Amino acid sequence: MARQPSALLTAVYAVDEDGDPTDPDVRAALSDATCAQVEYRLAAGDDGTGAGGQWDSVSIGPVSLSGRSSATAATSGVDLAPRADRALHRAGLTPGRVIAR
Repeated sequence: MARQPSALLTAVYAVDEDGDPTDPDVRAALSDATCAQVEYRLAAGDDGTGAGGQWDSVSIGPVSLSGRSSATAATSGVDLAPRADRALHRAGLTPGRVIAR
């Protein structure tokens, strides 16, 4: 299974030996949230590198950067699509919980 995003850092759910969720509702929520996140990034013109939120305008030759944005996903926390957040919340995956041992 792929690395979990920060939004699921404290999510608690049962997994099989491969680390995949065993609950069909959790699997569906993770799938829905993943699709929603991809749609959100595509609509925003974000490739996931965070570079899209760094500058308002960028040129390659002769280099020109202008209009630095006030915040990026990296500095403002998890940039989670609203629909992805709803899918995870409805499945009980967010907000997560921490279990002390």
